[in-house]
Amino acid sequence: MGLMTFSSCNESSENVENQSVNLKEIDLDLTALRVNSSNLFTYTSKAQLLSEIPRAVDVLYDDAQRELTNNSNLTHVTFLVRFSQGKAVISEVAYVNANSRTIYDGAWLDSRGQFVSNTNSSLGLLPGLPWDAILKGGCPQGYTSLGTCSNTGSTASITACISTAISTFLSSTISAVGGCAETRVSVGILNTRVSGKTC
Repeated sequence: MGLMTFSSCNESSENVENQSVNLKEIDLDLTALRVNSSNLFTYTSKAQLLSEIPRAVDVLYDDAQRELTNNSNLTHVTFLVRFSQGKAVISEVAYVNANSRTIYDGAWLDSRGQFVSNTNSSLGLLPGLPWDAILKGGCPQGYTSLGTCSNTGSTASITACISTAISTFLSSTISAVGGCAETRVSVGILNTRVSGKTC
C-alpha cells in the first residue's frame, strides 16, 4: 500500500532564484516518453476525466522511474499536466538533481503546442519553471500540496496513491469539461510530491 502524507506549502522557504544552478546535459530522450506526444488523453465528461487518471499516472510514473534508473545523476523528474477543454496535456518536463542543484534537461510546450527541448532551444531553460519547488521540494507559488507518496512498495500502490491525490483534487476543482486545473507531479527517488492549482 502506498503512503500518502498531506502537507502545506511553506512560502517562507529559502528563495533559490538568486543562487547558482548548474546546467548540464545527459543523454535524455524526450521522445522515449511512452505518451508519444504532449496529449495524455482527451475526455468528454468529468467521469471520463477521473477514470483516465490512473492510466495516465501509470505511464508518467513508469517513464520517470525509467529515467531515474537509467540516469544516476537524476534525483527528480517533474511533470506539469494541464487539464482543460477536454484535454490532459503535459506542458512541461524537467530532469534535475536537487542535491547538486543541477538541471540536466527539460522541455515545455511552445505557442504552437510542440515540445521544445532545452538542449535544442535558444529560448533559455524552461521559462517560468518554479526552481524553489523543484530544488527544495516545496510547492510552486500559487499551488497547493495535494500529497506526498512514498516510492517504496509496489508500483501499483505508489501509482494508486498519486492517482488518488490528483483525482481528489480534480473532483473538487473541475465541474465540467471546460474547467481548468494544473497538477505538478515530481517523481523522486524516495517519494513523489503532487501539487495543484486551478487555472
